[in-house]
Amino acid sequence: MEIYITEQARVFVLSVLLGIAIGGLYDMAGAVRGHWPRLTPMVDVTFGLSALGAVFLFILRQSQGQLRLFVLLGILGGCVLFFTGLSPLLRPVWGFWVETLVWLGRILALPAVIFGNLLKLFRNYLKKLFYFWQKCCTMKYHRLQRGSKGGMSHGESTRRTQTKSKS
Repeated sequence: MEIYITEQARVFVLSVLLGIAIGGLYDMAGAVRGHWPRLTPMVDVTFGLSALGAVFLFILRQSQGQLRLFVLLGILGGCVLFFTGLSPLLRPVWGFWVETLVWLGRILALPAVIFGNLLKLFRNYLKKLFYFWQKCCTMKYHRLQRGSKGGMSHGESTRRTQTKSKS
């Protein structure tokens, strides 16, 4: 097994490109973190796992599973190259796309918001309706219950006792 300089140079150039891609991914994650600060932990974990997976697959496929120092230096150099040269130019682009995605998300969520508002109105209507029916049924139930005791009303019972005592 021979070591070819051209193969090592190709792997180094690819590792620099991988570093640039990882830097771009980190810059995009920064744009998302700037717009939604609550998502910072989730975005950081997603970035870390994706960068780790990309480096692992790169080393596995391009370096034949051998971790070489020049590969790690190439990835680091690509990140530095991205942040010094391309990041200031691309930050407005990432901000534009985040704002565009927010706008698109709001437009796509508009039917759900309208449907939710209609459900709230319907819920309030049903709440008032059933509150009225509860009162109505309670009043009817008490009327039925009073008459179903088997006795007579108060006025009738006293009249009968009075008529019986007079005779």
